[in-house]
Amino acid sequence: GHTCILDTQGRLHCFGDNVYGQCAVPIELASTKVVSIAAGFRHSCAVTAQGVLLCFGDNSRGQCTVPPSLTNVRLVAAGDFHTCAITADGKLHCFGSNDHGQCNVPKHLEHFIAVAAGSNFTMAILFNGNVWCGGSSGHGQCDLPDHLLPEAPEIPEVSEVESDIFSDGAEEGEEELPEEDVPGDSVDVNPTEEPVELPETDTIASDMEKRMRSTFGSVAESQGTLDTTITSIISEAQESVADQEETAKGKIQVLHEKLAAAWEDAEALAAKYVDRFRGLTAGCFHSCLLQADGQFLFFGDDSANQCTMPEGLIPKVSIIDAADLPVGILAGAKPKLLLPPEPPEVPSDSGEAVAPPPQAPTFGRP
Repeated sequence: GHTCILDTQGRLHCFGDNVYGQCAVPIELASTKVVSIAAGFRHSCAVTAQGVLLCFGDNSRGQCTVPPSLTNVRLVAAGDFHTCAITADGKLHCFGSNDHGQCNVPKHLEHFIAVAAGSNFTMAILFNGNVWCGGSSGHGQCDLPDHLLPEAPEIPEVSEVESDIFSDGAEEGEEELPEEDVPGDSVDVNPTEEPVELPETDTIASDMEKRMRSTFGSVAESQGTLDTTITSIISEAQESVADQEETAKGKIQVLHEKLAAAWEDAEALAAKYVDRFRGLTAGCFHSCLLQADGQFLFFGDDSANQCTMPEGLIPKVSIIDAADLPVGILAGAKPKLLLPPEPPEVPSDSGEAVAPPPQAPTFGRP
């Protein structure tokens, strides 16, 4: 086995078994701040502060071959022979071994905030408090209760003609083989060698508050950039000649509307957040969810009591302030151009300055 840790400067260090190079930290990471790490069976992965994902070690099943299109990564998890990553837009991407469907992330699911990878399965928490688990469940590690499962996608109605075509094709095709899911079994990449006993992989998700700040921080950053762009155009408009003024105003209004629409969407998404879990982890054949009330949910293999909570053991669960929840984070990062302008003070009959009633913004969704 091997271990990977981050020091106080965000530098990555790995130690232990290095037969496959899983502890040979790439030179690209030597002086780069790392924000998320994962240690798989025989490979390691790290995400830099710039959102770059690097994996090293055993690559026999493609678990270290990061797709070129996978950028702006925020979180990573590593299983035995597969890797999963969550990007800044909340999408979950998995690559490597897919023998048990552990990389088959449903396309209709989005807004993931945490992920863990077991031996041959993947578990992830969604923004709305639901949990998705895919891959092998031979030990029950993916047998989640119905109230935690995400909604199934809407299936379009199939006409009788289409139904007949599909039925004929199924009869003429090869018989579908049942999925093999042998308890305790793992991928054997070299059948000539003696079976290797797989150690439990402890891939613990980072703190929930940091995940939320990471996800919504990207929203605030993008709106802040747009805010700066609008301010720049306003400055240019003030310096332009009269015949260019109307063109500049038109550009500013368009940007105002885009900014307001994007912020409405962000606020609508933030309102859907459900503070149900604070973290998750996955072993070889079991998984665990830490609820916001401090209770654990265990699933899977309990042959060594790894799913049996010792009596008297009470986990410490941090209390998240309302300002650190998605709605609060957005409210604190709202661009100034979306706030009602402060009205100037006007003198009253008595000579004292009186502020007029606040005025609503003149822009928003068309």
